[in-house]
Amino acid sequence: MLIVCGSATSWIMNKLINNHGGLHNRLTRQIFLKPFTLEETDLFLRRKHISLSAYELAVCYMVFGGIPYYLSLLDETLSLSKNIDILLFNRNGELHYEFNNLYAALFNNSQDYVKVVQALGNRRDGMTRKEIQTTCGFSSGGSLSTILENLEHCGFIRQYEMLSIGRKTTIYQLVDFFTLFYLHFLKGKSQNNVAYWQSIQGSARFYAWAGLTFELLVLSHIEQVKLALGIQGVTSQEYAYRVQEEGNCKAQIDLLIDRKDNTVSVCEAKFTEESYAFNHEEELKLRNRLQAIRSCIAKHKSLQLVLITTFGIAGGNKRGVVNQEVTLNELITTKATP
Repeated sequence: MLIVCGSATSWIMNKLINNHGGLHNRLTRQIFLKPFTLEETDLFLRRKHISLSAYELAVCYMVFGGIPYYLSLLDETLSLSKNIDILLFNRNGELHYEFNNLYAALFNNSQDYVKVVQALGNRRDGMTRKEIQTTCGFSSGGSLSTILENLEHCGFIRQYEMLSIGRKTTIYQLVDFFTLFYLHFLKGKSQNNVAYWQSIQGSARFYAWAGLTFELLVLSHIEQVKLALGIQGVTSQEYAYRVQEEGNCKAQIDLLIDRKDNTVSVCEAKFTEESYAFNHEEELKLRNRLQAIRSCIAKHKSLQLVLITTFGIAGGNKRGVVNQEVTLNELITTKATP
């Protein structure tokens, strides 16, 4: 029996998994080692005597993902913000140069892989294959296919269906938390500021990143969302929805759970330090989105709006158009079946 384990992803894909010679179709099993969930991250950190609030745990996950190696570098004597500054924003930090080292170690011709993830990093909702090829200037469709396949095998990107009137479009989206953090805060920056992350807490720049990244955190915990909603036994497909006008995205919802019980759960994610204040303007905006989505789904299906927040909706039962809500604590403590 031969067990192959390593970080040379291109070699493993080409020489073993996609081998057309003597090893073709000889693999007994592939084991995909997934990142920790929020709950597993919490348990791992507690074993290191690091106890974070639900809010700080979410921030930690949005920076490092559920990668055990990155989490193992956290110093239990320091705050999370101080840890992030030392590991990432200090030029001598252990993860300051991780982005370039990571892709160079994983892939041959890593510069092409970096091109793709940088292009996807500029379009957080994702791009079509044609858009990626045009943006990156690839002439060969075959080489792009290999890059996309390898990135997906490694968990850096995902494929999903974008729902629009009368059709579905395959979209590629960057879903690696660490890569997204690097592209947003570190790429092209020359600062050696060991207090940078501490200084931007609560700023507009912080919340612009956190709001978008929290949506990705929710997407990476779809099974936990379904369990919190009590629909874990219902067969479903997950889509995203985008309203396009004159080539621009006017509105989008990142997660639609299209259920076999004739219901579509429309999930909106909101990241705040306090309970989410649900005002009349926001309710009107969501009602308009629901109306737009109605034109894309089967007429016999019902719509239910789900609000996923850090600490719930302010004002108790004043939920307006919202049918159900899920809090961050439920994503942490709800166990999903593997």
